[in-house]
Amino acid sequence: MLRAVPVVGALLATSLLAACGGDNPYCVAVEKDQASLNSFRVSTSADFAKAYKAVTAIAETAPATSVKDWDATAAAMRGVIRAHRAVGITIDGLKDETKRAQLSTADIDSLNKAYDAFNDTEKARTAMVADAAETCDITLK
Repeated sequence: MLRAVPVVGALLATSLLAACGGDNPYCVAVEKDQASLNSFRVSTSADFAKAYKAVTAIAETAPATSVKDWDATAAAMRGVIRAHRAVGITIDGLKDETKRAQLSTADIDSLNKAYDAFNDTEKARTAMVADAAETCDITLK
């Protein structure tokens, strides 16, 4: 009976370590893509695409407590990317006044709708940052 205590203790310690990082696939994915995730504030097409790929990959490993936040953010980001493709302008292209002037009202409405949907994920993105800190001890910006 005394032998079971160390074994149970070792199993419990392993479970707790896995939940806090270690080999937890979610934490491994968050750490791997930390730089891309932090590029949410960067307004280039390439950085946005990298962040989108990171969010979708992490969503596949996210725990039940945060998977909805990751999925919602990925869907909104996909909407932004699709809207840009549909109207034929990149995120970078929005900085060019000449290119912006060529957009129709419908194009602008489509982009605004996609960005509004992304902006509506602010609470989800805040929850993702908090979850990465709590679950993985990883700080995201």
